Amino acid sequence: MAIHTRYGTNFISSILSIGLVLFLLGLIGTIVIHGNQLAKHVKENIMVTVMLQENTKEADMFSLQKIIDTNPMVLSSLLVTPDEAAKRLISDTGEDFISFLGYIPLPHSIDVHVKSDFANRQSLEEFVSTLKHQPVVKDVYYDKDLTDVINDNIARISVILSSIALLLLLISIVLINNTMRLHIYSKRFLIKSMLLVGASHSFIRKPFIRRGFWIGIAGSLLAITILILSIGFFRNQIPDLSEVFVLDYFVILLALIILSGILISVLSSAIAVRKYVRLDQDILYK
Repeated sequence: MAIHTRYGTNFISSILSIGLVLFLLGLIGTIVIHGNQLAKHVKENIMVTVMLQENTKEADMFSLQKIIDTNPMVLSSLLVTPDEAAKRLISDTGEDFISFLGYIPLPHSIDVHVKSDFANRQSLEEFVSTLKHQPVVKDVYYDKDLTDVINDNIARISVILSSIALLLLLISIVLINNTMRLHIYSKRFLIKSMLLVGASHSFIRKPFIRRGFWIGIAGSLLAITILILSIGFFRNQIPDLSEVFVLDYFVILLALIILSGILISVLSSAIAVRKYVRLDQDILYK
């Protein structure tokens, strides 16, 4: 009874250890995924403003907007009237300059958002240069300094997150491997007893590999459960996270967690059993 209890305790402790390690791995993976989506979201919010010539005909405005929308760099565009531009400016500055001037000194404009892959200084300069050749365009501008800062910070954060993810993956492999080795170590005398009664190496390995498989499955499911609960909690606390959450990528991450848990557990079990099957009896008691 005591032996079965001890084995059951080892089994549960192995699941908990692997589950917590895989949870940390899944957590950093989730951060990386959300970080990439957040970076994409930030880049796509960089705005290029196209100021139109005064007295530009409405047909020419829509014609220019259509030309802009057909550009492969463009994500979306919006034609802004002088009234809408004035309301924005008053909202941003808090000053009603229209009452002071008596008129709206703003022309029609087009707000353009480019795709994240093109939200960099070189691509935007080429885009701006193209637009400036249009006859109805008075001026084109965007915040160059902000664009550089955003791209530099995103590149720096991506390197840091990727490094942490790789380091945590290596740590996870080592910890899961050690957990499974300790699990097999506790059964080294059982392995030796099976050898003494004539059991083959493959016969001995099968139950331990099968056990490693189920430990990997159980640990993965535990990690996924904690991860889903954690993400649900953070999404409730920070509703804006829903904007950068991508279900397809998250499902792939969950599949990778399960695959990693099974693969590492099974391989670690096979290697550990192989070691104790070939271990000399004199060394076994040391």
